[in-house]
Amino acid sequence: PNRKIAVPRMKDRAAWHVFCLGKEEAYGNAGGYYEDSDNEDVMNDSTNAVPSTTSIGESAPSNNQPTKLTYNPSTIPTSGYPPATSLLLQLDQVLTRTLFHHHVHYLCEFQFLPLTPSRSMWIYALLARMEKPWHREECCAVRKVLRECCGRRGELVLKSDAENEKGGEQLALLNTLIA
Repeated sequence: PNRKIAVPRMKDRAAWHVFCLGKEEAYGNAGGYYEDSDNEDVMNDSTNAVPSTTSIGESAPSNNQPTKLTYNPSTIPTSGYPPATSLLLQLDQVLTRTLFHHHVHYLCEFQFLPLTPSRSMWIYALLARMEKPWHREECCAVRKVLRECCGRRGELVLKSDAENEKGGEQLALLNTLIA
């Protein structure tokens, strides 16, 4: 469907993390922004603070004025939103670049977490969506992702067939982003 999806505020890194990857993966990030002893308070503060509004859709058929969609964190699927073409086309270039930097931050700052299929899909999709020429900040971030992926691939140890499934999946995700 061509339904617009309400998105978090541009600079709300935690809300975007939940939006893209889902509540389970975002809340399960040990060492992430939800690790405080008041775990429940931190989750509520970062995702339920003030609903943000974005004027990205036209959903009022009676008048042709753009309406504001209100982002509601409780409506996010448990596995997050996939980077569908319709969702990516909703994002302008500034938001696309900012969101790419958010993903680079989590990929590189939380190195002890494995690269998940959903994060690699989002990084790949955002890279494909960014218009050229890239600014120096994006070039630096792409090099950072490349260094991180090459480093993770170099440290990856592939084991016997029974244990090879996760290692093989990590290798495939890393090789996709490196290529």
